[in-house]
Amino acid sequence: MSKRDIHLLTEPSVIRSKIGTDYSYSKATVHTVVVEKSKIALAGLPGKNKKVHWPLPLYHPEFYTDLTYPVARAMPVVLQITFDNDIFDETDYYYTNGVRLELITPLAMDFPLRRVLLQPKNRDLLFTGFSLRQNMYTPTNPEAPFVLQGDHPFAGYLVFGQFVQSVNYQKKITLFSEINLGIIGPASLAGTIQYSVHERKPVGWANQIHNDMIVNYSVRIEKGLVSNTHFELNLKALAHVGTLYDKAALGVYFRTGSFIPVYRGPWFTRQSQKQHTLQYWFFVTGQSTGVLYDATLQGGLFSRSIYTIGTADIKKLVVQASAGVALYYGGFGLELENFYQSPQFRGASDFRWGRIKVVMSF
Repeated sequence: MSKRDIHLLTEPSVIRSKIGTDYSYSKATVHTVVVEKSKIALAGLPGKNKKVHWPLPLYHPEFYTDLTYPVARAMPVVLQITFDNDIFDETDYYYTNGVRLELITPLAMDFPLRRVLLQPKNRDLLFTGFSLRQNMYTPTNPEAPFVLQGDHPFAGYLVFGQFVQSVNYQKKITLFSEINLGIIGPASLAGTIQYSVHERKPVGWANQIHNDMIVNYSVRIEKGLVSNTHFELNLKALAHVGTLYDKAALGVYFRTGSFIPVYRGPWFTRQSQKQHTLQYWFFVTGQSTGVLYDATLQGGLFSRSIYTIGTADIKKLVVQASAGVALYYGGFGLELENFYQSPQFRGASDFRWGRIKVVMSF
């Protein structure tokens, strides 16, 4: 199949200044974009003596681009805040609270951790950024001053990470990879924070899993089976390897509503904030996870804790499902989701928690 190289100016400010005028590509700083002839009429392509309009419709199913280093620097900053808590399901145990902050920023392009992350050459979009996450876990009675045998141990961790996410629109593939560095134990301040906000003091944090280092690598890939503006069904696979988790999962993601296919979350905000596009959908997910190791239950690799769950009591297969709604308009997005999870260890019960996710583009 024949292809044509189209040279586009890399700086949006320069493109805007050229709208409605003629210019020669040979005199400009350029970035090469390859477009298949069969996918878009040549008469509509920007070329010499053609107009270039900004912003380019990068979400359009017939326009494929390769956004590399120089273009990524022109992207907006995107902040994503995820808040998990079991209070939405009127419980207060197991995975009781989690906060994750994500910041997509061009500054992350220069950070050294990016070199160990997956960055496929065959992609249409690529973003990178930083994350900060704190999770808290407690037994069924956080106020008990003694160890509850056969129950979830007190545990908390705090990690800093860098992630890279890419999209291949033509193949309907989204790839996410992340490396996390941090600590599990009292130094994570999980127990200190929960103790300070609870009226009934969870004194059992004195028995929490001891300090240990966290180095974990995560990969998630989604492959679209059906994708259009009102219906989407994806297969997904993910894996975690390191001192926090060793596990892998297979699952599905389904949504229906009105949206740009394939792209979710930060992908919307960079275009929709300029075009004031309203997008909404209802979604359900499901996955089965094979578990080899979980430090929040079994303790860190290099320290001994007062109480942990033995390897023989860990459930090797855990099932998780969720349902939620999402609303995106302009540079703002909101998602509400509720989770179900099967027991993680012998004697445990199943569990539910809720999630609020906010996405903002600047």
